[in-house]
Amino acid sequence: MSRGLINTRTLARYIIRERKIDASLDAVISAIRRYELGRCDRIFEDAHRMMTQIIAISTKSPLADISLIKDIEIQKLLPQLFSVIRYNQGAVLRVIQTDESIKILLDEKNLEEVKSFFRKVKS
Repeated sequence: MSRGLINTRTLARYIIRERKIDASLDAVISAIRRYELGRCDRIFEDAHRMMTQIIAISTKSPLADISLIKDIEIQKLLPQLFSVIRYNQGAVLRVIQTDESIKILLDEKNLEEVKSFFRKVKS
């Protein structure tokens, strides 16, 4: 409302319909007029300030998917895998454990390095 996107009467109708409020249109309009609009503006300003502090939001593609047999040896090696991935350069590593396997999702650029890590360990 403070930004002029909706008027009081339209907002009151929307609130009554969506919230299924048993009140007259005038009663809801009266309640809206008493509501402190500046409070909402501060909430939006705080959210905007927080969002501008985020360095980067990205979706990663393509990701590689490695499935490993779930055994004790692999589970002991997983913590060492985290030292191979360079998070400060934006690398992605996700480890998902299922009943029978362990899935590793990572950037394709790190695929060969991770595969060689497990080859060296198995040797």
